[in-house]
Amino acid sequence: MLMINQEFDSPSQRTHLVKIFETHPSSTDIRGITLEHRQNSTCETNSTHCSFKECSSNVLRDDDLPKFDTQRLVMVIASVLEEMMDLNECEGPRPTTVFHCRSVPKIAIGDYLLRITRFSDCSFGCYILALIYLDELHELHPNFVIDSMNVHRLIITSIMVASKFYDDIFFNNEYFAKIGGISLEEINTMEKELLLALDYSLVVPAETYQKYYAELFSHFASVSRIP
Repeated sequence: MLMINQEFDSPSQRTHLVKIFETHPSSTDIRGITLEHRQNSTCETNSTHCSFKECSSNVLRDDDLPKFDTQRLVMVIASVLEEMMDLNECEGPRPTTVFHCRSVPKIAIGDYLLRITRFSDCSFGCYILALIYLDELHELHPNFVIDSMNVHRLIITSIMVASKFYDDIFFNNEYFAKIGGISLEEINTMEKELLLALDYSLVVPAETYQKYYAELFSHFASVSRIP
């Protein structure tokens, strides 16, 4: 199984994930999971670097920013991801990584994101952070592209990482694995790989957050014909 930061130009290196994305995620019963699966953030350190929340508090509290709710936000993100996948898949097959499924999941990315919002209780900012992380992933590793074979696993992993970094209280890996319809071992592996690929750089400047927020709202406004 290839890691993102490995070279994967050789066809002989192409391999598939051992465990298929077998079940339709919406069939996974997670209602029995208790609040013991929620944890307090342990991201506080003695580092002189401020957290994303501290750096961008002026953005998150800015009443002048246009407003739209989480459900609309994730549908815009789904639309952006679908456009990205369509463009990438025109370029032909790519080597597989730990994020790839053996077959395309049956659930649409929009429905998958709505499922995550329904059960994860992640804050609004986590979804924007997750998109920024995926953009940064491609920026750091140009050979890695998002397509229909890896987008579901990438999005559940990036949202989980964003939640653990940004939210004061978050669900643990076991719970996110149940939301995503994958195993705990798989989500642990993908979390580690994503962090390594991002060089553990999760802090997002306020201006970057604001730029993505504005672009997502602009996309939403154009689709919704908001005056």
